[in-house]
Amino acid sequence: MSKANYLSLSKKIAVTAALILAAVCVFTAVFSFPRGFAYAAPQKEIFVALGDSIATGYGLSGYTSEDYIKQFPSPPTSYAAIVAARGDYTLYNHARDGDATYHLLPLLKENDETSKTVQTNVAAADIIHVTIGGNDVMDYYLYSSSPFSTKQELIDGMFSAFVQIIGRLRELNPTAPIIVLKNYIPAATALWGESRTVIESYNALCEAYLLEHPYYFYYIGTASAADYGITLFDVHPSASGHQKIADFLTQAIAQYNQSPIASLLAPAKAERAALKEEIAALEEENASLGEEKTALEGENTALKEEKTALEAENAALGEENAALEEENAALEEENTAFKEENAALDGQIADVESENLSLKTYNELLGDEAADLETRFEVVGIAAVSESSALGIMILTGIIRRKKRKA
Repeated sequence: MSKANYLSLSKKIAVTAALILAAVCVFTAVFSFPRGFAYAAPQKEIFVALGDSIATGYGLSGYTSEDYIKQFPSPPTSYAAIVAARGDYTLYNHARDGDATYHLLPLLKENDETSKTVQTNVAAADIIHVTIGGNDVMDYYLYSSSPFSTKQELIDGMFSAFVQIIGRLRELNPTAPIIVLKNYIPAATALWGESRTVIESYNALCEAYLLEHPYYFYYIGTASAADYGITLFDVHPSASGHQKIADFLTQAIAQYNQSPIASLLAPAKAERAALKEEIAALEEENASLGEEKTALEGENTALKEEKTALEAENAALGEENAALEEENAALEEENTAFKEENAALDGQIADVESENLSLKTYNELLGDEAADLETRFEVVGIAAVSESSALGIMILTGIIRRKKRKA
């Protein structure tokens, strides 16, 4: 690099650093948390890896193709695992086999749960690494699954997506160094047609972009696949190739830590670390509140079930009460009928008693008449006897007289 270019780059770095420092100060002032929390123990620095199967450690011993969002352990011989072990970092490897630039960009922008998890870890990262672009070329030349129609569209599309990816990473995280692995030329170039020119053009555009945006990212690595132990029959680095990429990454991290930008951003980084500790404490508190909420929800569910049971019991009692009311109404109707029948019987009794009284009175009258008749009969009888006696005397006298005449 010429002295003029070096001075120009130094000025750009200084200006960029000042602007970023100002932005970070505003960010920490706006988003700082209240004091007074019981902070968690300081956490390890976070190393986030993004990209394709080169970063996943595809083909190495211990590699697994589980859903990457589950944070499966990277193979111990992969460069991501090596760098994390060297720096004692917490590793979040969000690389995915087969991803191209047009897969990674949506992952950093969309709002589904997977994307939000990735974006959250990127925002918390202290170091961000990206390796992307190889599958763009393979999709175009080997699988005919590319969204691009021509070689120039492929180059322009890859670079446009790459610029957006870097910009989005910087939006999510204004302080962490972004270290990008340069795309290398596959060993089996005869199988890839004009892929060499595509990769060379893409790398040149990325390097030019770095000169225009010196703080945005570090561009590391070599364009020779042979340097990574790649054979004619594979495009993935061997274990020794991963070791070499790990060395490139370690050098870039050291270079960043010794740079003027790192010194300028040190206070902001310290404040950001404190915020991360506060966030961790808040997350613990939130987890505790979540458990309490779960317990309350369980209690509320039990109360609802009890309420439902009581409502069912009350409904059953209501039905029973309704049945009793219907039975009582029927009894009242029956009682009313009995009353009406009793009233009718009372009327009949009154009529009978009235008739009986009349008969009694009539009988008394008959008795009086009978007594009168008896009295009169006695008188008549006496008279009759008297008349009979006189008649008898007369008859007897007549008989006696006849007997005397005969004599």
